[in-house]
Amino acid sequence: MLWKAALTRRISRMIFKCRLSLTSPARTTPTTTRNSFGKGNGKRTTSGAASAVRADNAYLLAVFFVFFLLVMIVAQVMVMRNELSASVPGEWLKRLPQEQSRDAWVNQLWFCFQGRSVCPWQPVAGREKCFVYSAYLDDTASNNPGTGTVRVIGVAKTKKPDRLWCQLGWATNGTANWTAVPAQIKTIREHWNLRYSAVFILCPLSSKNWPASHPRSHPEFVSISTSEHPAMPDHDLPIRATSTVSEFNATYGHWAHSPTGNLLPIIRYSDDPEIWSNPKHQLSVCVKPLHYSFNRVDQLIEFIEIHRLLGVSHFTFYNHTVGENCDCVLRRYIDQGLVEVLPWSQLDVISQKEIRTEGIFASLNDCLYRHMFDSQYLLMIDLDELIVPRTKFTLTELIASTLLANNTVAGGIHSSANSHNGYQIGAYYFRNAFFYLSWPDDVGIQSAWSATTSSRHLDLISLRKTRRNFKLHPHRIRSKYICRPRAVVEVGNHFVWEFRAGYAAAHVPDSLALMHHYRTCEFGGDTCLANPSIQDRSAWKYGDALVNAVRHRFEQFAQHCPALLPVTANQQPLRTSMATIATTIANVTTTTSTLSPFSS
Repeated sequence: MLWKAALTRRISRMIFKCRLSLTSPARTTPTTTRNSFGKGNGKRTTSGAASAVRADNAYLLAVFFVFFLLVMIVAQVMVMRNELSASVPGEWLKRLPQEQSRDAWVNQLWFCFQGRSVCPWQPVAGREKCFVYSAYLDDTASNNPGTGTVRVIGVAKTKKPDRLWCQLGWATNGTANWTAVPAQIKTIREHWNLRYSAVFILCPLSSKNWPASHPRSHPEFVSISTSEHPAMPDHDLPIRATSTVSEFNATYGHWAHSPTGNLLPIIRYSDDPEIWSNPKHQLSVCVKPLHYSFNRVDQLIEFIEIHRLLGVSHFTFYNHTVGENCDCVLRRYIDQGLVEVLPWSQLDVISQKEIRTEGIFASLNDCLYRHMFDSQYLLMIDLDELIVPRTKFTLTELIASTLLANNTVAGGIHSSANSHNGYQIGAYYFRNAFFYLSWPDDVGIQSAWSATTSSRHLDLISLRKTRRNFKLHPHRIRSKYICRPRAVVEVGNHFVWEFRAGYAAAHVPDSLALMHHYRTCEFGGDTCLANPSIQDRSAWKYGDALVNAVRHRFEQFAQHCPALLPVTANQQPLRTSMATIATTIANVTTTTSTLSPFSS
């Protein structure tokens, strides 16, 4: 900490001065005395006795002061350690749910252990901030129930984090059995050198090292601790057995005051080979945490509906902060089974200052492992992005009929049965093209695509904005990708960081597909508008279907979401800010538009 560093420097300077006073002769001042044997003539003599006494006193005072400061520092450290070791994770729990009461927090955990929801972020008691979110049984390389790894998605200090232990738990007739194994902290690579980073906390499984009394099956729970043998509760498991929230509250009371402060159910993948070979979804989407009270309903509905046209059947969002209007729309999609929204607001780390963008890389990797076996492919993409096939209508058709037969690995075209030099394709990278929002709308757009109907005015950015940069980014720079989750160990924002053995990435030529990125200039201002550009109307092939789908959603959701209702004739439309875009439901003209819901 800064005050500790300043205090250390001050003490060092004082000690240095004291050493100088010991090694240097004392300064003396000349004094005049009378020689009794003289006859009135004064003889000047030098005496340093008084000065030496003063120097000794100053030295003793300095030594005492330094000793006093050292005692105070040691005492402060001891107090902090005692408070830390005896701290109640419940104090963290009181501070973590910033927008929720304790009852809401307990209710959320209860739904989690009932298997009806996802656990919120939970703290790990220690000297540094550390949080855990989810735990997965990663045994894809082994079918032996006594082997594998429990992979915990969390956040920890980027450099020199606390040493962690995995408390693996089984429930037998209401009694908890625990085994401690040392955890390995693997920092997720894209941390931007900030203080905290998304991490994998890896808990190795080896049944041969377990006590004989423990079950041979995989553990059901995991709790992350900073000590090897904390006083873990030996009862009240399984928590899933609690029938009411009040019963769970009484049960969780033991955990809120435990040395760890966290408990996660271990998510296991189905052993059914039919599910492995025929996943529920062919293509699913993972989106980074929604933040800044995201409330742009037009953008949200357009994003979901155009990706449904592209072959996506499931969407995963992470809710850091969402506005009222988007919350209403997301709930309607959840009811239809198209969307899942996972809690993200309890992560007590400052975005962009302590961690990158609300812990984006924890969310992307959580989505990877959450859908490891229920989705054949995962598309990692943002709300202002869209991958448009050039030769096919859907992304699933593009993969099935074109990419599997003509892959591009590390920049080289080849033809094979989905392999190259012994490698299978684990991900497809798509080049990025900026469609700057400040470029004029396409004047050739069909009037029916933006006309006002009985529902409301349509503002579809993917149809209005057709001018893009002529120069494309190379693969892995600003690109986005579709991956096979079972082929991947760690994902990043623009490419896969680590594949499982035997897999590699394929670079998709822009003649087959391109990623459209609708945004403002990257570095502010409008200098980007001078870049060479061309017109690209490839998204227009979705125009009629997209317009019909969006209008249908407006009419379907309007009875629940007032933001989607049409405005009356006496209401004046406004499109002057980001906030009003999300709630504007009137006729608007493109000449008054200065900002768009896709800008970020």
